[in-house]
Amino acid sequence: MSLRPTSKTILSTRAVSLIRADYPGGLVQGRHGHGFGSVTVILSGAVEERVGSRSRVGGPLTVVRKEVGVEHACRWGDAGARTLSLQIDPAAFAHRTDRATGVPWTFLEGGRTAEAVIRLFSAVTSDRASAPVEDLVMEILGGLDDPWAEHVGSPPAWVGRAVEAMRDASPQRPATTELAADAGVHPVHFARVFRRHVGVAPTEFARRLRIKAALDRLAGERRATIGHVAHAAGFADHSHLCRELKGFIAVTPTTYRRITTPLEPWSR
Repeated sequence: MSLRPTSKTILSTRAVSLIRADYPGGLVQGRHGHGFGSVTVILSGAVEERVGSRSRVGGPLTVVRKEVGVEHACRWGDAGARTLSLQIDPAAFAHRTDRATGVPWTFLEGGRTAEAVIRLFSAVTSDRASAPVEDLVMEILGGLDDPWAEHVGSPPAWVGRAVEAMRDASPQRPATTELAADAGVHPVHFARVFRRHVGVAPTEFARRLRIKAALDRLAGERRATIGHVAHAAGFADHSHLCRELKGFIAVTPTTYRRITTPLEPWSR
C-alpha cells in the first residue's frame, strides 16, 4: 500500500483555507510547490524539509511558512506527523502580507504563531469563538516576521552540543551549570550566548522541550491518562501540565487531543 497524507478541510473561504492533515511515517515527498502561501503548525511528530541546499527539521509547535511557489521536499518522521495548515490566497491577501514575506521559507520555534493557528482551529470548530476568524488570520500573518526565529552569526560548537544534550536527556534535563561545565565556560556566559543564538534562555528552552514531549504523547499515546503523560514528560502532575499548556498555546490537554484526533487508521 502506498503511503499518502490524509487531510480534512476545517475552513474554506475565498481568502484562506484551514487544513488538518495526517502524514504516515516514512513518507517522502519529492520536490514540489504550491499555488498558495502557507503557514503550517506541526502538532505532533516531525518533518525534515529541504528548500534548495538548506534543510530544516521541525517537531511539535514548529511553524513553517512558505511563500507561493517555493519548491520544497519533505521527509516525514518514522512516527508520521499531524499538522494544521493555513493556505493563503496570494491575491486576496497581497496587500496585507508584505511584512510577512521578507523571505520565502521560514521555520519558527515558539508558541505565539502556533497558538494563533490553534486558536483559529478552536474558533472555527466551536460555537463560542473568542475572536472573528479574519482577526485571527491577521494575527497569524502579523507574527511571521518575529526576529526571534533567525539569528546573525554562527554559534560556538558547544551551543549545538548543549541543545542536543537537552533534547536527549528526557524528562530530567541537565542544569545550566552542568551544561556550562561541559562546555568549559562560565554559567553566565553560557546563558548569555545560548539565548543569543537559540532565541530563549536555557530554562525556557527546557520548558519548551517538556511541552513538546507532552504534546507528542497526548497525540500519540491516546489511551494514556493525562496524568501519565504529564509525569512522562517531566511535569509534576495533570494540573501542572494543564497550566503550562494553556499558558503556552491557550488550550488544555483535552482540547489538544481533540485537535489531533487521527484522520486515518494508520495514525497512532
